[in-house]
Amino acid sequence: MSTRWAKSWNQQTQLRQTGRRPGLKRSAIGLVATIIASTLALFVGVQVASATPWLTYQRNIQTHPFIGTNTHVSDDEGLAYVPANNTLWLVDDSTASVYAVDKDSGVLGQIIQTSQFQNAPRYGGTELAGFPRSRDMEAAAYDVLTDNLYIFSGHCCTSAVQPTVYRLTRPNTSSAFSVDSWQPLSLPYDDMSGAEVRNGIIYAGYLKELLQFDFNTDTTTHIATLSGISAIYGIGFDDAGDMWVVGSGAKMVKYSWATKTPVPGYTFVMDAFGVNDTRAVESIGNQLFVSDGYDFYPNQPSNFGIRVYTIGDVTVPAPVASFTMTPNAGTVPVTVKFTDTSTNSPQSWLWTFGDGSTSTTRNPTHVYSTPGTYNVTLKATNPGGNNTSAAQTVTVTGVIPPVASFTKNAATGAAPLTVGFTDTSTNVPTSWSWTFGDGTAVSTTQNPIHTFSTIGSYNVTVTATNSAGSNTSAAQTVTVTAGGGTLTTTFTPLEDAYVDAASPSTPKPTSTTLYNVLSTNSQHSYIKFNVTGLSGTVTDVKLRLWVTDPTDNGAAWYKIADNSWTQATLTYANAPSVSGTLIGDPGAVPTLTWLEIPATTAVTGNGIYSFANLPTSANGERYLSKEGATPPQLVVTTSTAPPPAPVASFAASETAGQAPFAVAFTDTSTNSPTAWSWNFGDGTPLDSTQNPSHTFANPGTYNVTVTAANSGGVTTSAAQTISVAAVPVASFTKSTASGTAPLTVDFTNTSTNSTSWIWDFGDGTPAAVTQHASHVYNSAGTFNVTLTASNFGGGNVSAPQTVTVAAAPLAPVASFTKSVSSGT
Repeated sequence: MSTRWAKSWNQQTQLRQTGRRPGLKRSAIGLVATIIASTLALFVGVQVASATPWLTYQRNIQTHPFIGTNTHVSDDEGLAYVPANNTLWLVDDSTASVYAVDKDSGVLGQIIQTSQFQNAPRYGGTELAGFPRSRDMEAAAYDVLTDNLYIFSGHCCTSAVQPTVYRLTRPNTSSAFSVDSWQPLSLPYDDMSGAEVRNGIIYAGYLKELLQFDFNTDTTTHIATLSGISAIYGIGFDDAGDMWVVGSGAKMVKYSWATKTPVPGYTFVMDAFGVNDTRAVESIGNQLFVSDGYDFYPNQPSNFGIRVYTIGDVTVPAPVASFTMTPNAGTVPVTVKFTDTSTNSPQSWLWTFGDGSTSTTRNPTHVYSTPGTYNVTLKATNPGGNNTSAAQTVTVTGVIPPVASFTKNAATGAAPLTVGFTDTSTNVPTSWSWTFGDGTAVSTTQNPIHTFSTIGSYNVTVTATNSAGSNTSAAQTVTVTAGGGTLTTTFTPLEDAYVDAASPSTPKPTSTTLYNVLSTNSQHSYIKFNVTGLSGTVTDVKLRLWVTDPTDNGAAWYKIADNSWTQATLTYANAPSVSGTLIGDPGAVPTLTWLEIPATTAVTGNGIYSFANLPTSANGERYLSKEGATPPQLVVTTSTAPPPAPVASFAASETAGQAPFAVAFTDTSTNSPTAWSWNFGDGTPLDSTQNPSHTFANPGTYNVTVTAANSGGVTTSAAQTISVAAVPVASFTKSTASGTAPLTVDFTNTSTNSTSWIWDFGDGTPAAVTQHASHVYNSAGTFNVTLTASNFGGGNVSAPQTVTVAAAPLAPVASFTKSVSSGT
């Protein structure tokens, strides 16, 4: 890394936020939103209202890795085009190697490695170049007149690195290139970034200066100082003879060769076109090839790639996006054909299908595999701008086959090892078939508990089924060891931060990167872990860090005694002294992999542990912090002895009630079970939670058990009975509804789901507690009769029925009259 380009994280962030970009050799702007926006721009083309001229993205030449290989470019610094072989030559700064790829197919061809540069003799002499001259590869240029290829190196990170120009030659244009000789570069122009040959003359850039270089005489001449750009990174000449320059601020500018000034309208800030670190440019026909040296993309094929653009200069109206589709509904799987009907000649298309999928094909076909309602839109783009259509709806119905998956509560342990498995399959399976890999019978339980009795490794799968089909999960391995066994626990940082001598009083609490470099403005890092929950003896500990920038000599790591620091307040000035137990000095550190530092001597059990490093090289390294995508880890392995098997038992909140009857169950098993399987006795699936609640939907008597397990064994509790009654419905009939007192009425119980009865005759007499009743009404009146029918779960009162009683007739009182009381 050239020190003159280095910027602190805060400087880089500030420049981006204010619309300016630092002259980075390796940009450290790890902003996810920027990456996403740039990636989208890369694949959908330009978004401008109306532009003269404009760029249109065509494709990406993949270099990370090259197509069909495991070979990676890690920092693409230079480009040169060799038309005789239709090859682009790429300069990789990180590996000090040069690669040739086919311009059209991207297929990797010849590779010239750093050893070939180191073993090259000096031009006109015998002195070999050696290692210091190949530390910082910067640029490439090809001379079509002499068929010579020139590779420039810079002064990089220490004064020992010696800037150099290498010449590559070959016997004929069908042969391979080899490093023929080298010439040293000297002050003031000792670090040329960007080079190109025009009419047999080598041109190169130094800061903003355009230079002319003669390899044979090893002389450099100043030509012009360019305006409109703060640093020259790459140079390319087009067919008209004008010069394209890429440089700091992710800029690309076209210059008139006659005046060496920017051509009006031909300045592009390449962030908007998917390039975050413009390193080199080649103009070939009507296409521009731009290399991107940005170090902080997510791990994706576009890393360090070469973006290919065409350039136009005619103003056109923006499209009006629209489309048709057929069909717009169906049962899974539904295949829908989309047809673009946009106007104003769009040149690129972005379909959003509503299910997380997209397409850039003009007229795509898409398959919907999951039921749902999906809103589809089309974004159409041309150089005049872009437009997004109104959404149209696709409705998908039906049942789809399950996607089988599961989790387990243990992956390894001593025999006999009892493991609880939990089904996590999607799309509502209705049956399961578990294969445990140890020759035992399959289980059809949704969440089984299984004991592995024999030492070995076993592949476990589950096949989930519903009416639409079946699916078998990926296998998961359970490893059974002889007595004792081990347990591995991974901890992520409680806190981490780096300190910087360049800003000794400034905390850096939220950086996604931990920096380590030995220089005037040294940087080093601190990490703190809270280790909890361990039991047994610690047998192995590893501090693991994800490397994003490699080095030939990694920092030395120490366990430090001071745990009082916090990342919110940690600075270079107040940082704890790095001393104590040296746990690792890794030497060379590769990139994009885990660096493992042994820390068994530093971690003895539960507690707070702090680690810090001291950089040992000016060629520093970087790791992702706990705020990054892949945070540091402390991996602790402990030896364990099987615990005693549980003694399964439980308590029920209630044991009798009416359906639907909800009961809360509480596990009271001893010896710390780690898995549970509840059988409620009513045919419903087993439950694997520790303290479930269950509703018994139907009347009946159910025997409930719990099976409790840990690595020491498995036991099943005694059964407890749950009695569930149906809701009683009270009703009755009567022998008569009316009469004269005294009136005797017979009542017949017709209630259902009842075991006891209470009659209320409505006349104030005592209630009768009997299944059927007979009652005498002695008084006149109208009486409401009700029956309460009950069982152990509760009671129900019938609708009232009326009995009407008339008064009894009075006994006669005899009397009479006579017409005469005497006579003759």
